[in-house]
Amino acid sequence: MALLDIVDPDRDRSKFTLAQQRQAIKVEQAWRKRGLPEGFVDDGDVHIRREPGSGVVYISNKAQQMAMLNEGRIELYWQCPGCRNEGFKNTLIHTLGCSYETKPFGLSGSLVPPPV
Repeated sequence: MALLDIVDPDRDRSKFTLAQQRQAIKVEQAWRKRGLPEGFVDDGDVHIRREPGSGVVYISNKAQQMAMLNEGRIELYWQCPGCRNEGFKNTLIHTLGCSYETKPFGLSGSLVPPPV
């Protein structure tokens, strides 16, 4: 088997649970209806993936950005460089009170999408 024939199991829909398959359909429908969220880079390697341990279904690209379904819309998923909390930007700022004015680890001071 050639290296290019190997399928990433986190993208292989036959490996998704039934619940993950249903969620992937919802994600795909929202993606087709509204497109990718602002700031998400369509680098030609955008796929619906799953996190096997948690069951989360998300969209990812080569730059390792993540976008997930939130109240019927696809939104970027973020990581606060200050406290390392992860979530949707609105939740991080308004609910968790994340402050991202400092610049730890050489980051720009803004929320950055988490690594996949």
